[in-house]
Amino acid sequence: ISSLQTTLGDCKDNSIATLIGPEELLVAQLTEAGIQHEVIDWKQRGYDMHAAMDPRGAKKAAKKRAKAEKKAKKQAEKAEKKAAKNEASTASK
Repeated sequence: ISSLQTTLGDCKDNSIATLIGPEELLVAQLTEAGIQHEVIDWKQRGYDMHAAMDPRGAKKAAKKRAKAEKKAKKQAEKAEKKAAKNEASTASK
Protein backbone atom coordinates (compact mmCIF):
# COMPACT_ATOMS: atom_id res chain seq x y z
CA ILE A 1 0.00 0.00 0.00
CA SER A 2 2.87 2.40 0.70
CA SER A 3 4.14 1.95 -2.87
CA LEU A 4 0.63 2.72 -4.14
CA GLN A 5 0.53 5.89 -2.03
CA THR A 6 3.93 6.91 -3.43
CA THR A 7 2.80 6.20 -6.99
CA LEU A 8 -0.42 8.19 -6.58
CA GLY A 9 1.39 11.15 -5.01
CA ASP A 10 -0.73 14.29 -5.26
CA CYS A 11 -2.95 12.84 -8.00
CA LYS A 12 -5.16 10.78 -5.69
CA ASP A 13 -8.33 12.49 -6.88
CA ASN A 14 -7.69 11.67 -10.54
CA SER A 15 -6.12 8.24 -10.45
CA ILE A 16 -7.28 4.77 -11.32
CA ALA A 17 -5.48 1.65 -10.16
CA THR A 18 -6.38 -1.99 -10.63
CA LEU A 19 -5.58 -4.21 -7.68
CA ILE A 20 -5.97 -7.96 -7.89
CA GLY A 21 -6.14 -10.07 -4.77
CA PRO A 22 -8.41 -11.04 -1.91
CA GLU A 23 -11.07 -8.32 -1.76
CA GLU A 24 -11.37 -8.35 2.03
CA LEU A 25 -7.62 -7.85 2.49
CA LEU A 26 -7.28 -5.12 -0.15
CA VAL A 27 -10.30 -3.17 1.08
CA ALA A 28 -9.02 -3.31 4.66
CA GLN A 29 -5.57 -2.07 3.64
CA LEU A 30 -6.92 0.74 1.46
CA THR A 31 -9.33 1.86 4.16
CA GLU A 32 -6.60 1.78 6.80
CA ALA A 33 -4.33 3.86 4.54
CA GLY A 34 -7.12 6.38 3.93
CA ILE A 35 -7.22 5.76 0.19
CA GLN A 36 -10.65 6.32 -1.33
CA HIS A 37 -11.62 3.30 -3.40
CA GLU A 38 -14.44 1.58 -5.26
CA VAL A 39 -14.79 -2.17 -5.71
CA ILE A 40 -16.04 -3.11 -9.15
CA ASP A 41 -17.30 -6.54 -10.18
CA TRP A 42 -15.84 -6.40 -13.68
CA LYS A 43 -17.34 -9.71 -14.77
CA GLN A 44 -20.86 -8.65 -13.83
CA ARG A 45 -20.33 -5.26 -15.43
CA GLY A 46 -19.36 -7.04 -18.65
CA TYR A 47 -22.43 -9.27 -18.48
CA ASP A 48 -24.63 -6.19 -17.93
CA MET A 49 -23.08 -4.38 -20.90
CA HIS A 50 -23.57 -7.46 -23.07
CA ALA A 51 -27.22 -7.65 -22.00
CA ALA A 52 -27.75 -3.97 -22.81
CA MET A 53 -26.23 -4.30 -26.29
CA ASP A 54 -27.42 -7.77 -27.28
CA PRO A 55 -30.12 -9.19 -24.98
CA ARG A 56 -30.56 -12.42 -26.94
CA GLY A 57 -26.82 -13.03 -27.18
CA ALA A 58 -26.40 -12.31 -23.47
CA LYS A 59 -29.14 -14.79 -22.61
CA LYS A 60 -27.46 -17.42 -24.78
CA ALA A 61 -24.08 -16.73 -23.18
CA ALA A 62 -25.56 -16.92 -19.66
CA LYS A 63 -27.11 -20.28 -20.51
CA LYS A 64 -23.76 -21.51 -21.83
CA ARG A 65 -21.96 -20.34 -18.65
CA ALA A 66 -24.54 -22.04 -16.43
CA LYS A 67 -24.14 -25.28 -18.38
CA ALA A 68 -20.32 -25.10 -18.09
CA GLU A 69 -20.54 -24.40 -14.33
CA LYS A 70 -22.88 -27.35 -13.86
CA LYS A 71 -20.51 -29.62 -15.82
CA ALA A 72 -17.49 -28.41 -13.80
CA LYS A 73 -19.33 -28.99 -10.54
CA LYS A 74 -20.31 -32.50 -11.64
CA GLN A 75 -16.70 -33.30 -12.63
CA ALA A 76 -15.41 -31.98 -9.29
CA GLU A 77 -17.88 -34.16 -7.39
CA LYS A 78 -16.87 -37.18 -9.48
CA ALA A 79 -13.16 -36.52 -8.79
CA GLU A 80 -13.90 -36.09 -5.08
CA LYS A 81 -15.73 -39.42 -4.94
CA LYS A 82 -12.89 -41.12 -6.81
CA ALA A 83 -10.32 -39.66 -4.40
CA ALA A 84 -12.37 -40.78 -1.39
CA LYS A 85 -12.70 -44.27 -2.88
CA ASN A 86 -8.93 -44.47 -3.50
CA GLU A 87 -8.24 -43.23 0.03
CA ALA A 88 -10.57 -45.86 1.49
CA SER A 89 -8.98 -48.65 -0.51
CA THR A 90 -5.48 -47.50 0.47
CA ALA A 91 -6.47 -47.36 4.14
CA SER A 92 -7.85 -50.90 4.06
CA LYS A 93 -4.57 -52.39 2.76
